[in-house]
Amino acid sequence: MLLKIDISVSRSNWQARYTCEISGARVVGVIGRSGSGKSTLLRQLAGLDVDGQGDVQINSTLWQSQTIHVPTAHRNVAMVQQDYLLFPHLSVQQNLALVQKQSALPIADQNQIIDNMGIASWLSLKPGQLSGGQQQRVALVSAMLQKPRLLLLDEPLSALDFKTRSQVLQQLKNYLDQYQVPAIYVSHHLDEISSIADHCLLIQNAEIVLSAPTHEVLDHPKLEQSVSAEQFGSVLPIQAIKFDHDDHIMQCQIIPLADPETSGTIEGQTIWAPIDAILENSQLHMQLPAKNIVLAHKPIEGSSFQNCLSGKIVRLVQEFDHVLVIVRVDGHDLKVIVSKRAQRQLELSEQQLVYCHTKSVSLLTPAIAH
Repeated sequence: MLLKIDISVSRSNWQARYTCEISGARVVGVIGRSGSGKSTLLRQLAGLDVDGQGDVQINSTLWQSQTIHVPTAHRNVAMVQQDYLLFPHLSVQQNLALVQKQSALPIADQNQIIDNMGIASWLSLKPGQLSGGQQQRVALVSAMLQKPRLLLLDEPLSALDFKTRSQVLQQLKNYLDQYQVPAIYVSHHLDEISSIADHCLLIQNAEIVLSAPTHEVLDHPKLEQSVSAEQFGSVLPIQAIKFDHDDHIMQCQIIPLADPETSGTIEGQTIWAPIDAILENSQLHMQLPAKNIVLAHKPIEGSSFQNCLSGKIVRLVQEFDHVLVIVRVDGHDLKVIVSKRAQRQLELSEQQLVYCHTKSVSLLTPAIAH
């Protein structure tokens, strides 16, 4: 997907400026605090808001310029908004039929999507008989059935529990891959962004302040200003070296950075990660949420922690209700959040050797070759 955006929006006491050019991405994640302008960006791309001034281009088609404004109906976009937009007097099946008639997908494919998303048993029900999470899944299926030129997703899984969210996210990824549908994905959940997006936009104060591959955005200092401490984390480059298909995990080695305090080449430590559909020796990135890491003065034995990385504390940042500990691991800076009480009890200080324990890691969607 080639996406060029240069839009200014002026409203009473509020202004927005969206400027970026993205080439080759399949799914673009959008990150930002509530009220930062994420939903406004999607509505501008969909053509639902007409107060934006500037240019919007997708691939070779110009949707908006000083002299052009292609209406929503002619853009072939599908958008999942936070209010779902289902007709309450129609059944789920009747709601879906409104888009199925116009769908370019074969009937068999449409039925498969309905089955894969787990909504087949709700077809005779009306939206009012469904929970918020169930309505959200129906709205998502409705958008998927259109096989649009661009899929716009505004917090599409926000009403789902963790287990269901993971399952639906995997089905959505499969759909986007199978039908080659590009998407813009807004979410407060960084695990969703890291799993599905190969490029990211970071929005602050209604302005795109960073546009880069996902692993770069998730490890950028500017991210601290846009997410809560609970979601903050680190991204490390890794290489798959060993597979355990019985347990569906793989052993990966951290690709080290040269450390100015050491001479020569260092060998990266290893970590277990969920197995992915990649070849051995493939290089990718893993995300380690800062809140999921436990620090200790020595390796913890006899526990469920599957990974232990040793490193040296290089910086301590005192925040209002916690301490951000920066640990140098194989030349990379690993971010860890501990309570102020934990820092006092462990007597954490700079240059101290510590062990970082974590149960699991998440793999980032690799950039699509182009």
